[in-house]
Amino acid sequence: MASSIRRHPERRAILTPILTDFSIRITAAPAIIYSKPVSPDNSPAEEIVVCGHSLEVNVTSGLDMFVSVSQVHLLQQLLHANMGAADSPDKELSCQSPQGGRVRPPACVEPLGADGAPCGQDSGFGSDSARLRIVHIDQQSGASHHRLARPSHQPTITKNLSFIPVDVFLTASRLSLMTYAVTRSLQSRSDSSERSSLDARQDEPQDAPPVRRPPVRRPPRQTPPRQTTSVLGRRPTSHRSPQKTCSTPTPVHPRPPPPLAGLPSLERPSSPSRASARQALGVTVVRQPGRRGPGGGLLEPLLLLQLSQPSALLSCHQRRQRLDLSLFDLTMKGVATDYTCLDTGKSLPESLDYSVLWVQTVAGEVDNRTGIPPPLLSLVIRDFLNGPAELKVALCRPLKVNPTLAKVDQAKSFWRKIFPESSHICGASPWAPQTSPRKTSSPPHSSKPSSPTATSPSLPARVADALQVLAPFHKISLQAVEMVVVMEIESHPARPSLTLSVSSVTGSLSMKTGQKPFENVREACVLLQFEDILVRTGLRGRSVVFVGPFSCGADLEARWCRHSGSPASDAGPPRILLDLKGGLLQVFWGQEHCNCITMIQEYLQTFVRQVGGAGEGPEEKPLLSQPPASPGSRPLCCEHSSDDLRTGLFQYIQDSASQKLPGPYEVVFYNETEESPGVMMWRYPQPRVLTFVRITPVPFNTTEDPDISTADLGDVLQVPCSLEFWDELKRAFVPYRDFSLSESSVCELTLPPLSPHTLQTDLVASDLWRVVVNSTGDGADESSDSESGSQLPCEQLVSTTALAACTRVDSSFLPWFVPSVGVSLRLAYLELRLCHHLDQLGTVPSQQLRPFLPDRKFPCEQEYGVVCVQKPQVFVRQWSDGARLGQELHFSSTVYCHLVDYRNLTLLPLLQPFNLQGHVTNTHTPPQGHATNTHTPPQGTRPQHAPTELALNCSVFMDAVQVSVGQHAIHTLDTALQAWQQNLNPAAEEALFSHYVICNDTQETLRFGQVDTDESVVLDSGQSHQYCWRSHKSPQLLHVCIEGWGNWRWSEPFSIDNAGALLRSILRKGQTATLIIKVKQLSGVQKQVIICGRQVVCSYLSEAIEVRLVQHCVGVEGQMEMRELQTCVEPESKLPSYVLEEREVTELSVRACGDQEWSQDVRLQHSDENPSRVLQLPSTSGSLVSVWCTVITLEPNSHMQQRVVVFSPLFVMRNHLPDPVLVQVEKRSLGQRESQLIAGHGQHQALLNVEPDITHHLTFQASEEKDASHCAVPISSALIKQIASRACAEEKQCHSNILEHFYGPKTSSQPTWPYTCRDADRCEGNSLAQWDSPMQVRLCAWQPGLSTLLVELLPWALLSNRSHWDLWLFEAESIVLQIPAGKTIVPPNFKEAFQIGLYWPHTNTVHKSAAVRLVHELTSPRWKEVGGAEVLSLDEEGHVEADVILGAPAQAKVVPVLCVLHSQIWDSGSAD
Repeated sequence: MASSIRRHPERRAILTPILTDFSIRITAAPAIIYSKPVSPDNSPAEEIVVCGHSLEVNVTSGLDMFVSVSQVHLLQQLLHANMGAADSPDKELSCQSPQGGRVRPPACVEPLGADGAPCGQDSGFGSDSARLRIVHIDQQSGASHHRLARPSHQPTITKNLSFIPVDVFLTASRLSLMTYAVTRSLQSRSDSSERSSLDARQDEPQDAPPVRRPPVRRPPRQTPPRQTTSVLGRRPTSHRSPQKTCSTPTPVHPRPPPPLAGLPSLERPSSPSRASARQALGVTVVRQPGRRGPGGGLLEPLLLLQLSQPSALLSCHQRRQRLDLSLFDLTMKGVATDYTCLDTGKSLPESLDYSVLWVQTVAGEVDNRTGIPPPLLSLVIRDFLNGPAELKVALCRPLKVNPTLAKVDQAKSFWRKIFPESSHICGASPWAPQTSPRKTSSPPHSSKPSSPTATSPSLPARVADALQVLAPFHKISLQAVEMVVVMEIESHPARPSLTLSVSSVTGSLSMKTGQKPFENVREACVLLQFEDILVRTGLRGRSVVFVGPFSCGADLEARWCRHSGSPASDAGPPRILLDLKGGLLQVFWGQEHCNCITMIQEYLQTFVRQVGGAGEGPEEKPLLSQPPASPGSRPLCCEHSSDDLRTGLFQYIQDSASQKLPGPYEVVFYNETEESPGVMMWRYPQPRVLTFVRITPVPFNTTEDPDISTADLGDVLQVPCSLEFWDELKRAFVPYRDFSLSESSVCELTLPPLSPHTLQTDLVASDLWRVVVNSTGDGADESSDSESGSQLPCEQLVSTTALAACTRVDSSFLPWFVPSVGVSLRLAYLELRLCHHLDQLGTVPSQQLRPFLPDRKFPCEQEYGVVCVQKPQVFVRQWSDGARLGQELHFSSTVYCHLVDYRNLTLLPLLQPFNLQGHVTNTHTPPQGHATNTHTPPQGTRPQHAPTELALNCSVFMDAVQVSVGQHAIHTLDTALQAWQQNLNPAAEEALFSHYVICNDTQETLRFGQVDTDESVVLDSGQSHQYCWRSHKSPQLLHVCIEGWGNWRWSEPFSIDNAGALLRSILRKGQTATLIIKVKQLSGVQKQVIICGRQVVCSYLSEAIEVRLVQHCVGVEGQMEMRELQTCVEPESKLPSYVLEEREVTELSVRACGDQEWSQDVRLQHSDENPSRVLQLPSTSGSLVSVWCTVITLEPNSHMQQRVVVFSPLFVMRNHLPDPVLVQVEKRSLGQRESQLIAGHGQHQALLNVEPDITHHLTFQASEEKDASHCAVPISSALIKQIASRACAEEKQCHSNILEHFYGPKTSSQPTWPYTCRDADRCEGNSLAQWDSPMQVRLCAWQPGLSTLLVELLPWALLSNRSHWDLWLFEAESIVLQIPAGKTIVPPNFKEAFQIGLYWPHTNTVHKSAAVRLVHELTSPRWKEVGGAEVLSLDEEGHVEADVILGAPAQAKVVPVLCVLHSQIWDSGSAD
């Protein structure tokens, strides 16, 4: 060792703390034995055990443990090196022969050295060896050995000394385990490697050969197993005697396993020397605990496990043993994903480094008697020495686990660091001990694959492996309180989550083993009961119920027997029977559930794809199916038996009182009573198929009725019977065949034949059968008209014992017909509740309700339908024997459906209850004539399964289905369809679900509700509320009041079911409030209720303005008061109406938003002569903005009268050209000239900086570089009078439609540019036309009832190319211009016929159509000069088809081009 240390003087022994300072208290007490003398003489005394041994270990302070990854690796290497030989019994109990076999010669005895411990030495605490004595015997040869002294046969009296009790109690205050790793930077690793390599070269002698070092953690090659020796802890054997040892060859010592990275070598130095080692190590550097020197690497905390008040109590007595483990609380924490330790000198983690909770607990309910809070975990093991052990596990505190994907990655990384060899599946661990070649046989119930090419174990095999682990316990009980599992995708922006909570869990596992000792488990039964299971989904922090709450139970039964999955023996996978029962199960399904589950599924698929790699794809496996083995024909090996009941195998039991079920090879007879018929029941040891049933004539018991006994009835008198079998899934007897017994005829049942091609779904295999004898006397009633005693109470007509004597039953057992897996699901009630989640739908206010905004008082989660399934039952069976696979599904239930009526919020029946039953079979069989593939696939590749034929048979039976459909049901279904279409589309409009939408079009806050109820809904100004009736039993009438008046005075009730208008007045202290209620029809069942006042203010301006009203009202003391009402009006909008009478509002003034000066006051007095006047609004720039103020009275001289004040611009310009136009506005009287750019495509735009009483001259130019038009168009505010005088008489009466512009969808009544249809409501006599060829300027009224002048600029025609090609326009064989695809231009005036050309690249030629001429003759439709607000005609004036022939005549392609001529507009498009 000294030489080794001198060779490497730079290496230091770095000591890292593992345990912190802690206090411990140990209390031990030996057993107390009392010797009681039996008699006064010297006879042996009686020894009585008063108490046994006891030990108590208490860690009174907190104990912190620090474990690094390198320390775990070092511990693993030490354990493998020192315990590998001890784990192999062949090394201790046998010797290896030169031929490779193992023999056990008599002389092969391990001698004991002087320093060796004697054989059989034990601690003496409770073990059997405590009473044994070791005798040392010396022989003449010099060798010695030890043997057990034989017990003395002298008489002794002992009592309670056969087993001395032992009690051990371990407890602690707090235990914490902090795991961490130390990662080195690349620079430190390279520096250290260079230094170590350089020093190694210097220390090596000059003549030493180079040493090749093996790589670290490289999997070894496949070599035959050989004898390995221990590296550490091996005692020298030079002192052994050669006469007493086996003659073995020289042992071959293999190369020791390479050390792990970062660990020192485990080679023991040859001769240790403390002085030389200390001299070689040099100066000792002392640092603070948890600190290291520079360049030591970075600390990486992994996991923190903290146990609060753990305790263990071990009590071993002669008749009972008990092990109690208790844990009050547990804390498990990890580190954040973005955690980085910046302190390079830190070597030990702290508790603050672990900030992410992995397991969270809360305080449980205290004990009612003691008041002590319960522990988190309580584990009790009983009778683990002298009998079948029993295990009880209890979780008494609520537990919450949050397994996120980031935590899963951290856990996988932690596992790979702790166990790096687990990631290498192909190669074994370099230091793994080699097992004996003769111990390769697996346990009978093991399902591990024996070769790399073996397929993964099936579901029954996995269940068997799990149950075999728990085989030492004959019963296991589990009890837990509330448990919560939250799965959240933290990295997703929506943070989808899935939460599963259970209020209590109770379970038990009981196992039955064979009669022989150490026999494997033959049957296991698992019972689980869950209370209040609740599943919730969450998005963006909001959680909704998905499933539950509901309670259910599971009964899992595993039997090791011969069945289709294990036909050869009982040692294969078990037969699995799973029974699921539940009460009311509610499943909620809406947009949020769908979105959350979809997000989680997509994220998990991406995560699995990233983890699993791109090469490995997920394999789709059918439910409950097993991977098929090599295909082949199924051998028909039946175990047939004849006349089962009469050959003496069965024991007859007459039991009429207990009604118990028979055991194997037993026949039980139940006599007929008034409540139950007679029954003959028998049971086989395994499920069998009945192949033949024949009943000879049975003697009837007719002695009680002489008429029947003497009458020669022959075959007329028959007794109906039923053959039934016990269904293990349904837990009931199921009728199989019906037959009748007779005294004179033989009854033979028709059963399906048993052949190799018989499907398992056609046969029934059961171990319990019975025959039910129906002795109601129906046959006698039908056969005899006499007053016989058949209708009177009498003895049973057929005795069950006589029936057994006359019945021959043949049966067969074939494992293929026994299902390997059976699952039953039975619920009391299943409800599928369909919901809407409004936060997942569109949030844009509906245009149908413009300008009102929703009040958002509608519930965010709404149920619109319920699908009810009453008593659903599902039974699934599966048969499998390698290449063949069969599945069967039975289901039955009663189904009905209800929809929500949004008028009354009640359920409407959509589907009336009807019964539904179904039967589905699925069979996979190899094709006929398919050869068996015996080729073994190469290692590392997946086996190629043979193709199979799929046969699917489905049968569904249902009763008559009655569907009730009405307007309300259609409305509910339509809104549901709209809601699902706008899922995850917040830009969509809000869906309107209710039948009524109440809108507050007043400046006041209103309160309304249904009469004769306590309903009171507050609705703010400008808001809408989707309303449903509070009660369908009370009168469906509304009443309304004003919230701002303090004491509510309800108006008179009114109905909202009929479209129209009505008025309600509210009186309070001499003040009258008049509310106008307008009911509009939105759809077939939906109505909009608008509550408004008498004073309305609206604006058509493009800028916001402020309006000030002067109100004259009566004060509290009766005097007149004046109030100013000031409100801002947004562009092209209206204000909520004022609940004021006309006499209360007399004056009005306006100003621009942001200005200080108001306009002149306007007297609000309607005048038929001049309802409009011009207001000039001061602006911040110092100029005046002129607008029209028009006062209109709707429905004058009636109780529905309203006053509407409208603000509109003086002049509005509309450009119908494809491009913008620059308009020059010239004020000749003022000597001013201004320009304004007007957009094209038929858009409206107000002219700015215009005066009311002067004439403006307008000229137009395409751009600033081009010349303006030669002719100027004069316009003035007085020009509107000429146009108004020519207006139609109907337009003077359309003032009532002035408000329709501000309600409903904001769509223009004018057609869309470039106009492909005609406006039929256009008037033609209210325009003044100014011509400037080829343009046309038209002047007309902008809106009916307003004084705004509309100036329109129209081309003589528009040419639109609607085809997919660029077209060429020809006139008189010359190219005029090119029209790109999808463009619209203004064509020049055609003087001659024109043609449309198309460039064809195959011939490099422009092909033209036939010439088209615009005709102006009297016989042709004339271009009418029409005017009005709707200027351009959009209906067809004519059309013509012109074909363009492409290519050569032999390969000509005709492209038809349709030219449609409209009034001043024509377009060209392709017809194909």
